Amino acid sequence: MTPDEQEPAPPNLLHSRQVEAMAGYGITAEDIATVLGIEPETLRLLYAEDLDTGHAARSNGGASRARNLFRSTFYPELELRAPFRQRSSKAA
Repeated sequence: MTPDEQEPAPPNLLHSRQVEAMAGYGITAEDIATVLGIEPETLRLLYAEDLDTGHAARSNGGASRARNLFRSTFYPELELRAPFRQRSSKAA
């Protein structure tokens, strides 16, 4: 490794979920690596299990699981919303 090259950061939960979600949507490993800012070989080394899980969800017809994983990864605030409507306090 030359002084100009940086050692890749260790895998973390956010990146792990992103990799799994993107792989589930059918995004290539090269494109996923570009999003994370790492080399494709490094991606395959650090996130092999997440890539496999994402591809398995896609190939087994788990599109809704992949979609939900993608949403929960990139839009975590959606999980925090209450499942009910607020009603107005107007008296009838």
